[in-house]
Amino acid sequence: MGSKSATPPPVDYKAAAEQTAAGNLQAAKQTQAANMVNQNTPTGSVTYTPTYYNAQGQQIQAGDINPKTKKPYDINSKDVVIRYDQNVNLTPEQQALFDQGQRINQSLGNLAENQGMAQITSAMNNPLSSDIPIVSNVGTTAGNMSTNVAMPSLQTSVDNNAGQIQLRSGANERASGNVLNNIDQIKTQTQDPNLLLQDTTDALYKANTQYLDPQFAQQQAQLENKLANQGITRGSEAYDNAMLNFNNQKQQAYESARNQAVAGGMNAAQGMFGMNLQGNQFTNSALGQQFNQSLNTTQLQNSAAGQNNQLDLSNQAAYNQALGQQFNQNLASAQFGNTAAMQGFDAGMQNANLNNQVQGQLFGQNISNANLQNAASNQQLSQAQLRQQAPINIINALRSGQQMQVANIPNVGVSAPGQMANVAGADYLGAAQAQGQYNQNMANAQAAQGSNTMSGIASIAGMAMGML
Repeated sequence: MGSKSATPPPVDYKAAAEQTAAGNLQAAKQTQAANMVNQNTPTGSVTYTPTYYNAQGQQIQAGDINPKTKKPYDINSKDVVIRYDQNVNLTPEQQALFDQGQRINQSLGNLAENQGMAQITSAMNNPLSSDIPIVSNVGTTAGNMSTNVAMPSLQTSVDNNAGQIQLRSGANERASGNVLNNIDQIKTQTQDPNLLLQDTTDALYKANTQYLDPQFAQQQAQLENKLANQGITRGSEAYDNAMLNFNNQKQQAYESARNQAVAGGMNAAQGMFGMNLQGNQFTNSALGQQFNQSLNTTQLQNSAAGQNNQLDLSNQAAYNQALGQQFNQNLASAQFGNTAAMQGFDAGMQNANLNNQVQGQLFGQNISNANLQNAASNQQLSQAQLRQQAPINIINALRSGQQMQVANIPNVGVSAPGQMANVAGADYLGAAQAQGQYNQNMANAQAAQGSNTMSGIASIAGMAMGML
């Protein structure tokens, strides 16, 4: 059997965690102390004084005995808390100026409280007088200004005789504007020959066939008897051929009668159409002669009316020319009257403008006087407001000290001490987990080693049994 391997000693994770936390706390304290830098300036100094407290929050001094350990406190241990006090000290000169400013501010506040409030009370009890004369209106001269000049009566129209001018002649009313129209009496068509054709054809066909019906009925009976006597029965081929020949002869006879009837009907219709056409032509010829006679009569009448119209137009032109001359004379007279009226209107406008100019100068003088009086009233009002507001302004100045040079605390230095960082405590949970993992790993290694040993023993035993 081989020698047992050496097992490394277990790691003390709890002690390692406590040492790490202690190191972090020491580093934080050193960082905080490094930021506490004392400063000395021409106006004063800034210093930091540490104060120590135990775990119970009691202030201690260096060298005090810890009741638990019976040994002096270790100020760098985690059980001791250090707090720093910042002290600002002014130089004697700056301290004297600061004390003087405080006394001045206190004196101003006492003055505002004791005397200023009494003056403000008096000003509030005596408001400004509202009887200061202010000119709010200037005597206007608009009532004396000329705003209208009598408009002359101008003649805007002359006697218009256009209604008397003759525009047409009475002779036109006697002219014939129409010729006797007999177009509705002209024959434009004849009686339809097709009506006569159908009637005639039907009559002739009936006359031609009235003897064929009994004749063919008798012949058909004789043919049937003859065929029966010859022994030819109905429905046989010979019987059908004989009856087919008989019917063809019968059909030909009726067709011939029909054709004769149609030919006779056409001849009768053509004769009738020719007679109607000759009658219509004779009637239309008479009507044409009547229209030409009426047209000649109308043309003669219109020629006479045109001559009368020319005479009337000559008389109208002379009359209208006389009316035009009369209109021009009236127009010239109206223009002369309007010119005189406008001259009078211009003279009235000049007088009105002169009067308005004088009134405007008077109004301007009144405005100047009113402005001067209002300026004096405003100055008087400003003086009264100043007297009333002066106590209020004084007490505001006394309260705020804005009009006094008051010494402030000198800036002896700028210090921004760093706060102590949060330091995490010992990680006991992590240490316990690491210790447990270590113990498990060691147990697993020992179990594996024991299993290998048993396998070796079993192998040796097997070999021994084989050798027997």
